[in-house]
Amino acid sequence: MTEPSNGRLAVIRSRCRVLAMRWLTRRLQAPMPPPDSACLARMEEALKRMPDLTREVFMMHRFDDLPYRRIAVRVGISIDEVEVHMATAIKLLGRAARGESL
Repeated sequence: MTEPSNGRLAVIRSRCRVLAMRWLTRRLQAPMPPPDSACLARMEEALKRMPDLTREVFMMHRFDDLPYRRIAVRVGISIDEVEVHMATAIKLLGRAARGESL
């Protein structure tokens, strides 16, 4: 059996990317049930217990729709730090939504 050529590998990789994007798009468009009141209460509590800067960065990005660069300038931190705060906030909120301990 011979190795596929570079051109053939590129076609295969491209096709895999297309299929993965189609699958992901269908998955994200699937209707999700609304969160129950207990879940919302846990998430609200997680927001309150978050470090101030993490909560501020999260709210500026998700509610005020500010890009990371603008948040970084406004708060006086690097874009990398904004990313860390966003990841922390999302992790904490995900745990709260699943009912895990914070």
